[in-house]
Formats: sequence, C-alpha cells, structure tokens
Amino acid sequence: MLAELDRMLGLLRDHGATTEGPAVDTAGLDRVPALVSGARSAGLDLTVSSSGVPRALGSSADHCAFRVVQEGVTNALRHAPGSVVTIGIDYGSTGLDLAVLSVGRRHTSAYGGTGRGLVGLRERVTALGGRLDAIRPDDESFVLRAHLPATGSAG
Repeated sequence: MLAELDRMLGLLRDHGATTEGPAVDTAGLDRVPALVSGARSAGLDLTVSSSGVPRALGSSADHCAFRVVQEGVTNALRHAPGSVVTIGIDYGSTGLDLAVLSVGRRHTSAYGGTGRGLVGLRERVTALGGRLDAIRPDDESFVLRAHLPATGSAG
C-alpha cells in the first residue's frame, strides 16, 4: 500500500518535468483528482467537497494549497490506514480554506514520524500570509486545516 502511494506521489512530483532539466514542482489543486484516485487505490475511503466560487490562484498559493491536501492525505495513509478521509475546499470571500479530516483509526506513526512535514508546510503557508493548524480532537481523528488569504494568492 505505501509503495503504491510513494509511486503515485512520485508521479505527481514529476508533473513539471521537462526535457531540459529536473522536475519543477508545480502541482496545484488541479492535481487533487489524481491524488484522490491514488489514495483510493491505496485503500482510503475518501470524499472531496468544494464550496464557493473557484477562482484562479497564483502559482505559489495553488502549489501550497495542493501540498496541504497532499500532506493530509499522506498522513492519513501512513498514520491511520483504513480511516475515512474528507477533503474540504472552500473558496471564501477572504481566501481559500482547506481541511483534511481523517476519522476511524488511532493516529499513530508506523515509522516514527517526526512531524517535520507539518513544520515545513506551516512555513509555506505562513510565507503566504496564511495559517495552518494540525488538530487531534481525539485518538481517532486528525484535522489539517489551512487558510490562504486572497492577498496571499498572488505569485
């Protein structure tokens, strides 16, 4: 299962590859369907909901938004296999709100995860003027939430 996830994530990372050089990681929210498909094939029960009026994001914000979703899904696969995952994407008047909720299994690290992925992701979100929260409301659920302000979506 994890081998399949790693293969799928590798394909998403190579999305920006060119014949002139290494891949440029340009994945944005347009890659969420591929991520969802791969996660479902790896065994996650996953749904996606979207609200508001979708609008173009700057490349930095679009990439950061995808990375939030990717981190939430990857963490569910690694730390709570078999859980039910819900991805929420809300285009609000003040910016983009994202939430990845996983419920149903005790969230534990199978490989001694350090949380560095969340630290780096928080730095990305903060650099765009946003906020990232990683919340464990109980032993059987985990929520990754991000807000990217409309003013931080340029670039």
